Amino acid sequence: MRDYFSDRKVVFSHDDEQWTFGAERGVPQGSCSGLFLWNVVLDTALDVGLPEGCFLQTFADGLVLVVRGLSKEDLAAKGTMALQNLTAWGALHKLTFNPSKTIRLPITYGGRLSLNDPPLITMNSTVLQASGGCRYLGVWWDSGLTFSEHFKRVRRRVDVLSYRLSMVAGRFFTRRAKLFFRIYKGALEPYILYGYGAWGNRLSLKKVRDLLNSIQRRPLVKITRAYRTTSTTALQVISGVLPLDLKAQQVFAKFQLFILRQNSRVGSLIFRSQDYQCNQNRYDHHPLAWRPVPFSRKEPLGFDLEIFTDGSKLNGQVGSSAVVFYHGKEIQHSVCRLPNHASVFAAEITGMDMTLSIVQSLTVWDPVRIYTDSLSLLQALPSTITVDPMVWTLKEKCIELMAKRNLQLFWVKAHVGVTRNEAADQYAKGATTRSSADIRILKTVSDFRREVKSELISMWQTRWVQAATGRQTARYFPLVDFVPKL
Repeated sequence: MRDYFSDRKVVFSHDDEQWTFGAERGVPQGSCSGLFLWNVVLDTALDVGLPEGCFLQTFADGLVLVVRGLSKEDLAAKGTMALQNLTAWGALHKLTFNPSKTIRLPITYGGRLSLNDPPLITMNSTVLQASGGCRYLGVWWDSGLTFSEHFKRVRRRVDVLSYRLSMVAGRFFTRRAKLFFRIYKGALEPYILYGYGAWGNRLSLKKVRDLLNSIQRRPLVKITRAYRTTSTTALQVISGVLPLDLKAQQVFAKFQLFILRQNSRVGSLIFRSQDYQCNQNRYDHHPLAWRPVPFSRKEPLGFDLEIFTDGSKLNGQVGSSAVVFYHGKEIQHSVCRLPNHASVFAAEITGMDMTLSIVQSLTVWDPVRIYTDSLSLLQALPSTITVDPMVWTLKEKCIELMAKRNLQLFWVKAHVGVTRNEAADQYAKGATTRSSADIRILKTVSDFRREVKSELISMWQTRWVQAATGRQTARYFPLVDFVPKL
């Protein structure tokens, strides 16, 4: 950082004259280094000593200070002291905070505080203004944490967007009837659900659920081209669009499971975080592990060591196999039964992992050729952007073995009469008949979506049967699904 500003000068030229100034701070406007240097400075704010019960959150150039105390006086004392420390930190870095642009938001949820008599917190001897709400990270936070104002603002924005998009999409509507449906699913619905990590805990409130469904109403009228008097429940069934409050429950449960690593609940289903695998961050692995694992397409030769691996799912049960051939003769095989929720791709990974374990145990140093008919697995191994932790583990194992011995991976086409590959397929199918699973496989995001989808359909169907509106529509569409009736 010192070297960046060492002997740097700013030269200003005008006509035949020239002025030179020393550059001790700042970067060119719009430069990439500006953001980096700002983050370097702002990171030091997180190390500022704060009173107990205070927490600092930063994003871009905005700071949020959360203060927790036992009484109003305790909050005022802690808040003022924390701001004094932050102001001193800013002065050290030649930064100042504007009290007029700093908002004090008392949390009145549960009757803890009152907007009429909030804690008096000062900054530079100026009492900060109290507000009933503020906007941060695109979400409007109100003092009661009901987020009602947030959803009202979103509804106004969605109504305008729906109108403008319908004007553009209208000219194509006769030829592409599902165009606005795609616009809703791809643009409007994600926009409405933005910030679910903040307001997801408030989905238990009927007011929040009703607000979400009311936001959804105008886009559904555009999708179905129905009369404005049509009930929202009927519009949801006709368009095949899940009620927005149920969709919000799904995305929030996913957020709890895979981001917060907390248990979540949707309807009668309870999802435990320890049963689901997290996405893998490639920066958790050494860059040497980012090297691609090559493969090629080549017919089996029938000599040296050839290992065939396969995965199969039969009657809802999953199995893997690895079969070793030496000069065309089978000398060893290994099979494994996976849990029923495992996918065929997971079975292929397990089969490849068993194969590599066999290679590790070999005492002979003949060249080893591994064959699989899973092209998706072979294409995942060279990838450096995959988020599957099982693939990363397999990749590291392959790289380690390839550094020690002559090991090659090949793709072979399935079910075309390759005898040794068919043998691996038969062993994998046989493994599915075993009485219990041999290993434990964590569930994936796809498993979560499949499980929660059936539960949401059940909740939606119950709501549709018990609804007081839309009874005329229910005579023609008694069952709910995700298929538009357009």
